[in-house]
Amino acid sequence: MNRIVAGVDGSPAATTAALWAAHEAAMRNVELTVLHVVHSAPEVWPQMTWPAVAVPPVVGEAQLAEGERIIEDTVEVLAKAAGSRQPRRITTRLCVGAIVPTLAGLTDEKSQMAVVGRRGRGGLRRALLGSVSSALVHTAQCPVTVVHHHVSLVQPSGAPIVVGIDGSPASESAVAIAFDEASRRASDIVAVYSFDQADASEAAELVGQTLSEWQARYPDVTVRGLIARAHPADVLLDQSRHAQLVVVGSGRRGRFAGELLGSVSAAVMQACRVPVIVAPEPHRSARRSHRRSIH
Repeated sequence: MNRIVAGVDGSPAATTAALWAAHEAAMRNVELTVLHVVHSAPEVWPQMTWPAVAVPPVVGEAQLAEGERIIEDTVEVLAKAAGSRQPRRITTRLCVGAIVPTLAGLTDEKSQMAVVGRRGRGGLRRALLGSVSSALVHTAQCPVTVVHHHVSLVQPSGAPIVVGIDGSPASESAVAIAFDEASRRASDIVAVYSFDQADASEAAELVGQTLSEWQARYPDVTVRGLIARAHPADVLLDQSRHAQLVVVGSGRRGRFAGELLGSVSAAVMQACRVPVIVAPEPHRSARRSHRRSIH
């Protein structure tokens, strides 16, 4: 696992996501791959005449040229914004195909993370719309970070990382990611557990069991558990107002305590003003280890 993939489409959200990805790659000392996908599916082209006619080759060439420009502009922005900490190297890829499968195909064993903007362009030139970002978190083999275009890349000192837990395998992956990020960033963790039926003592026991192993692995990370009888999206979004990062799992279970992903993660990704990392479902990352790398 030696790279982070940033999908770009020329939108402000995608450019901000690429900047965040570059910072993350520098922090991990790994490669950053800047990727643009030219959609090749015939149905994306409107037919303005009848009978339908083939799309002229020059149109495809124009799309490829635009893709190259988008990548070049993004790399230029990254170069201007780069400080003392930079990714190990920056590579670029221009691909032609269906957007989500192409992005997901690059989230293999070599990728630590995929990063996309929360909102991209519409119409023919769309690439990283909300629907694409949402689809990617279901298909990627690595964690996916969704970045709001208004996110501040300079986080306040001491801002914590918020993680949603529910006792599922997916939330276990989320907790692992949260501890790794907190250790790298020298920040604390707020672990959120929301419930509607279990009593407070049962909730506290689950939270303690979930966090104990990771606290032993990461003694440098301070954790605060937050147990609330409320909808998890509301609690996560409330806590995100003072956080630098939110981490959730992509598993699907029951109501409230088991709703991270589905309506909860969708709501968090849509409304959260800080980056949201969505951990993949266990069957998509069974061979991955979330333990801290030793450099």
